[in-house]
Amino acid sequence: MKFGRVQQIRLYEQIVERMEELAEVGQLTPGEKFPPERELMKQLGVSRQVLREAFSVMESQGWVSTTPGGGRVYLGKTGSNPAVLLKALQGSALLELLDAREAVECKIAELAAQNATPEDIRGLVERIEKLDQSGYTFEWNYDFHLAIAETARNNVLYSLLQLLLQIRREVYARDYLSKAQLKRLFQDHLSIVEAIETGEGARAREVMRKHILDTRRAYQERIAKLGTEVGQE
Repeated sequence: MKFGRVQQIRLYEQIVERMEELAEVGQLTPGEKFPPERELMKQLGVSRQVLREAFSVMESQGWVSTTPGGGRVYLGKTGSNPAVLLKALQGSALLELLDAREAVECKIAELAAQNATPEDIRGLVERIEKLDQSGYTFEWNYDFHLAIAETARNNVLYSLLQLLLQIRREVYARDYLSKAQLKRLFQDHLSIVEAIETGEGARAREVMRKHILDTRRAYQERIAKLGTEVGQE
C-alpha cells in the first residue's frame, strides 16, 4: 500500500482560505476595509511577513486593493485580475487609454482639491522640483499622478488609475512623444497643483481635463508626423 505525500499548507495560504470562507458566509463584503496590520496579526496569530504574503496573493488576484496610507479594502473575489485585464487590453490604443484616464482623473483632481492638506501640496510641489532630475520619464509621471490620486483619498479611484497606468506601462513599453512634447506637457503639472491648492474642485477638474486633452493632441501630432498608428512598431 502506498500513500501520497501530505501537502504542507503554508500559513499565508491558510489566511487566504480564511478570507475566502469569511466572504462566502457574508462576514467579509466588497468595499469593507481591513483592520490595521497590528490588529490583524493579533487576531490571526501570525507575523507581519506572513500577513503581507497573504495580502500579496489576494492583491495579485484582484480581491484586495491597497492604498498607501489608506489601508486595504476587500474588492470581492469577482474583482478583476490585473494580469487578465492587461492581456485583454493589449490591443487598446493609447488614445483609448486617455479617454479612460480623462474620466477617472478629472474626478480625482476634483476630490484632491477638496481633501488636500498643506502637507499634500508640499509633497506634490517637491515632486515637481525634482522633475528635471527625472529626465522626463513615464515613471515620474506615473508616480506624480498616483500622488494626486492618493490626495483625493478615494481607494476605488486610486486603484482604477493605478490599473490604467499599469496597462499603459505594460502594453506600451516606450513613450511615443518627443522630448520637447514631454517637457511641454510636464509643465502642466504645476498648474494642476496650483488648481488643487485653491480648493476649488471645478477648477481642478478643468485643469486636469485640459492636461489630458493636451496629451491627446500631442499624441495625434506625433502620429501624423510618424505616419504610423500609435501602438504599432
